[in-house]
Amino acid sequence: MISNLRFFFLLLLGLGALRAQAPADDGRLHFRTLGWMTSASDLFYEQAGKDVAVSVADSSRSVFFTHQPAARISFYRLIPGPDGKLVRQAAGDADLTQAGQWPLLLFFKTGEGPADPYRIVSLADDLKSFPAPSCRFINLTPVELRASFGDQRFTLASRAMQQITPEISSDGSPQTRYVTISLPSAQGARPLYGNNWAVRPAQRTLVVIFPQNSVMQVHRIVDDIGQYAPPPPPAR
Repeated sequence: MISNLRFFFLLLLGLGALRAQAPADDGRLHFRTLGWMTSASDLFYEQAGKDVAVSVADSSRSVFFTHQPAARISFYRLIPGPDGKLVRQAAGDADLTQAGQWPLLLFFKTGEGPADPYRIVSLADDLKSFPAPSCRFINLTPVELRASFGDQRFTLASRAMQQITPEISSDGSPQTRYVTISLPSAQGARPLYGNNWAVRPAQRTLVVIFPQNSVMQVHRIVDDIGQYAPPPPPAR
């Protein structure tokens, strides 16, 4: 019984931490990172003349990091220089011009070496640009694809993003939609992926389609907007 109570208490603490994620509207950028088939714990960016550590987790949004409004953010590693002092080694730049106030920065490795830079894709991840229950498909393959989400059918352009609003009930009840992705050809559509997805009015879904070892991979990340509790009002 004690262990059950302890688990429940820890669960409440965890939920409280999640609900504390939403940043204040203070004029700064509040960005997060997400690693695609990669993670990193050795990266920094400059803020007010200081080196600020930033983490990148594989297939998971990070906590929010802050930055003054800017067109770009440059990330780097700190490595020993010829005189023993730490110097900055460039690790990748993020273009923020179309990413809004809550940018999500997707990190992709460009090589296998520990010093190789990242390719960074910036997405507007605020709740207005990407509201629930939207589903955002990012096609990183060099070909155009066809997709369906239940009865909805649409095209996924090569190396582009398509965002849809699923046609679902708003009563909060558990629902599923069968999702397919196929490759059009002269001989007809070639099925590449098909699966049932659970959908809810309060969730938004990020889907990345990418080639790996000559096989197309489909990976989705679900984000519940219930975690974005509004920040407390300023003290008087």
